[in-house]
Amino acid sequence: MNVLTRAALEQCLEEHFELHFGQEAVTARLVRVARLTGPGQGGEPFSLLFRADMKQALPQGIVRISHPRLGDHDVFLVPVGQGQDSIDYEAVFN
Repeated sequence: MNVLTRAALEQCLEEHFELHFGQEAVTARLVRVARLTGPGQGGEPFSLLFRADMKQALPQGIVRISHPRLGDHDVFLVPVGQGQDSIDYEAVFN
């Protein structure tokens, strides 16, 4: 399995990913890749922000994200914001 890097994910900004919350799959757009300050464990720390068109947040937890070029990866996502018709989910890599 490929390791997700900030550089690879920056190439996918504004593209769609499938977020698999157990049996439920949601399409979300990658809206931000941000460099984080401080030392990382074996790499450069960064965060991702996904925006899903939905009205109710799904719980935080380990979610499988799928992308045509990057493949499938399990990441810990947390709902961090809610718009009128969308939910933002954040993943932090450190």
